[in-house]
Amino acid sequence: MQQHIAPYTKKYLKARSKEVNSIQNEINRIFDKHIAPIENFGQIDTLLEPDIEISETAKKVQVTAELPGMNANDINLHISKDGYLTISGEKTNTHEQQDDEGFYFSERSYGFINRTIELPSDIDEENVSASFEKGLLKITIPKLKSEKQNPKKIQIKEK
Repeated sequence: MQQHIAPYTKKYLKARSKEVNSIQNEINRIFDKHIAPIENFGQIDTLLEPDIEISETAKKVQVTAELPGMNANDINLHISKDGYLTISGEKTNTHEQQDDEGFYFSERSYGFINRTIELPSDIDEENVSASFEKGLLKITIPKLKSEKQNPKKIQIKEK
């Protein structure tokens, strides 16, 4: 009787495909963030995702985004009805190139920025504040005041 070295059953292949998809998604994310901007060098239609930090306490959600080389009036903030915060804008090239002047090397990125973040459901959309200093955008989103409810045990009736 011949025995296979690797157990290529449907269950095995299905479990492995999840792992492969996870790895593929991570490779795509790295490619999109680091390699694609190099290929699109000099094109203004590059989509940039700013690096962010999110912290949450009982009273507020704090989002900080790195947006070097931008001004506050280049940035748009929007909270959708379904609870997503979108940071968008455009980072433009401010360098005016003369005919006899060229670049030897540049890693700076220009283009449209866009980042969408899912927010908790208990935020106070009316009192959101934002500040911008030294390339850091800080967004403070207070939470709604609500009485804490203790978990309630639900009885299951047997029929």
